[in-house]
Amino acid sequence: ELGCDLVILLGDNFYDDGVASVDDPQWQSKFEEPYAGIDLPFYAVLGNHDYGGELPLLGSAGLGGLGNQFEKGPIEVAYTDVSEKWTMPATFYTFQLGPVGFVAMDTNAMMFDNTDNGDQSAWYPGAVAELAGSDWIVGLGHHPYLSNGQHGNAGDYDGLELAGQTVTLPIVAGEGVKEFFDAHVCGSVDVYLSGHDHLRAWLDEPEALCGATLIVSGAGAKLRSIVERGNRTLFQDDTREGFLHATVDGDSFVGRFFDRDGLLDFEHMVVR
Repeated sequence: ELGCDLVILLGDNFYDDGVASVDDPQWQSKFEEPYAGIDLPFYAVLGNHDYGGELPLLGSAGLGGLGNQFEKGPIEVAYTDVSEKWTMPATFYTFQLGPVGFVAMDTNAMMFDNTDNGDQSAWYPGAVAELAGSDWIVGLGHHPYLSNGQHGNAGDYDGLELAGQTVTLPIVAGEGVKEFFDAHVCGSVDVYLSGHDHLRAWLDEPEALCGATLIVSGAGAKLRSIVERGNRTLFQDDTREGFLHATVDGDSFVGRFFDRDGLLDFEHMVVR
């Protein structure tokens, strides 16, 4: 009823550990069949589960024999040539839709400073420059910059459950994500959309990322409880699955959080 031009998937597209090939049956059961009735392009970014689960990639050496899983990302890229609606031209990329420029990032690679699929640090400045004529620039990534969810803030993400114990590794805390965002993303996007934490939240921290609006929409399939981390919010919910619908019209960006039944829970406008 509101109209829609595209769908954005913010990562963890395939639980629990991604897809094995472009012929993996999960493409049908978890993408093509559920969304058969939606005739729109789907633009996706990669989540940690797309790369192999809770312990995403620790480089080619791996950890405890897990090995290198960064090769799984390009499988989802390759499916772009198979599907009529799935769109992921690279593990990180840009695209334009009317007055909006989108910069889709691979936050998993940031976490581990991995360049197997390209150097995002070298790519980012030129990519954003190509979108400079856009009225709005929207950043897309799996990991949040700030969140009151169980994973939390970049640079302070929660630990890993290994052998029944929580183990905190600095690299998994998201220090690489925070460093990348502080160095490159800050001041270059108007809005940053992320998932990872399984809740819906509209942060009220305008100075955190050089004035960018921070939105977490990770409740499309499952829920995890809010953890009070001190981040101010205009809205947050961990009780109902749901999604974000956004409209850009000139100088205004209007975001609406709907629940799983299509009921409006929250609406807010940002004016440039």
